[in-house]
Amino acid sequence: DAELVLPLVGLQSLLPAAERAANWEDLLSQEQQQRLSFARVLLRGPSLAVLDEPLASLDAEEASQLLQQLPAETAVLTLS
Repeated sequence: DAELVLPLVGLQSLLPAAERAANWEDLLSQEQQQRLSFARVLLRGPSLAVLDEPLASLDAEEASQLLQQLPAETAVLTLS
């Protein structure tokens, strides 16, 4: 659920907008869009996550922190 996952990826401030507007995703920056895409991966909990330039707009430390949110049993394939 969004209330649980958005804070994990630093997007807790978007919860009110997500509840109000149908097109709120169109208003996001590239960094926010990447964080949101990653949040969707966390919500689905896949056994394999294929990530195309994941979190490229974040610095290395932030990206590493987000990747650590993935469950240990999730295999990650990164394309760059």
